[in-house]
Amino acid sequence: MIVDKVLVIGLGLIGGSFACALKKAGACRQVLGNSRSAETVTKALERQVIDHGSSDLQVLLPELQSGDVIVVATP
Repeated sequence: MIVDKVLVIGLGLIGGSFACALKKAGACRQVLGNSRSAETVTKALERQVIDHGSSDLQVLLPELQSGDVIVVATP
């Protein structure tokens, strides 16, 4: 079963690696990413670690539907 969207909150070493692994495995249709730093989000988008991202979590939450997955990778 492939999940539609996965939101990764925290794009540091753990969250970024998890998002990258999701993309490589094709485990979901779309990977969304959130980080407090807009620069981190920009780098993740440039490196194609995530499909869509924002430093404002409120921007991403409306994109999720029931059944989607949220991964929290913050300290």
